Amino acid sequence: MEALNTLLLLLTALAIPGLINRTRARLAGRKGIRFAQHLYDVALLLRKGAVYSTTTSALFRIAPSVSLGSALVAALFIPVGNLQPVLSFDGDLVAFAYLLALGRLAIILAAMDTGSSFEGMGASREALYGALVEPALMLVFGTLALLSGYTSFDAIFSGDAVNGVQLVVVLLLSFCFRLIGVDGISMVPTLQDGDRVLLQSIFYKPRAGDIVVFTKLQSPLVKRIIATEGQIVDIDFAQGIVYVDNVPLDEPYINELMEDLGPESITHAEVPEGSIFVMGDNRNHSSDSRSPRLGVVDERYVLGRALMVLLPFQDFGVID
Repeated sequence: MEALNTLLLLLTALAIPGLINRTRARLAGRKGIRFAQHLYDVALLLRKGAVYSTTTSALFRIAPSVSLGSALVAALFIPVGNLQPVLSFDGDLVAFAYLLALGRLAIILAAMDTGSSFEGMGASREALYGALVEPALMLVFGTLALLSGYTSFDAIFSGDAVNGVQLVVVLLLSFCFRLIGVDGISMVPTLQDGDRVLLQSIFYKPRAGDIVVFTKLQSPLVKRIIATEGQIVDIDFAQGIVYVDNVPLDEPYINELMEDLGPESITHAEVPEGSIFVMGDNRNHSSDSRSPRLGVVDERYVLGRALMVLLPFQDFGVID
């Protein structure tokens, strides 16, 4: 039975990337790649030879080994089924996080070592993912440590340190919420450039007045929902008033009176089913649903609702 439990856990770990890819595809309205595509990719890459750019140094050749090695060493801290971890000591939670960060850093440095602008963009994107994911990971680890009183994986999962209900709560929090950064001034004064906000990513239905994050134009955008499906939006630029279903909105959150953005601006919109109409609180410095380039946003592009600002500390608080 112990061997069967361990085997099931290992198979589950192999299946998680496929589950993530399928979920992301469904949320984006796509069919997506086959469930085990990541395993086929690994098998294909193992049959290929190594190709090195003439502009790279030894760092480029070492980085993949460092990345793989750090992941393998990190895995040694994790108890699998009823098997004890190979490595265990007080504080191995922190060591685990740093090992994963080391692997990410190695890949970033290898990409920058090529001297190519394309690899540089990939390195920048990887660094952004790390800045968003790693604080959330440490938040989960900190919660586990507080609940159990231990900082070692072996002690935490040894039995009664964290009971089943507490563990479910931690896992739900880690899947239901995420951290994301605000880029730009389109939501001033509600949100500032560089703020890190806590996002409710699942179990969320868009509602008028909520501040949401979506990815219609590739990079995540933060805007406020003005209207939802079935509603009609009219914008009076002369008076700086927005009407929803012929009712003027009371908007104490806007930064300043709205100016006319030009003849191409959308002044009338009927929000179709499954879509939302969004605008920034800093109306004169926001590219939003008033622009034909963005228009209404399909709800499937919404990553979630911004709940509160976590960083910087001077902006900490619940978002209105």
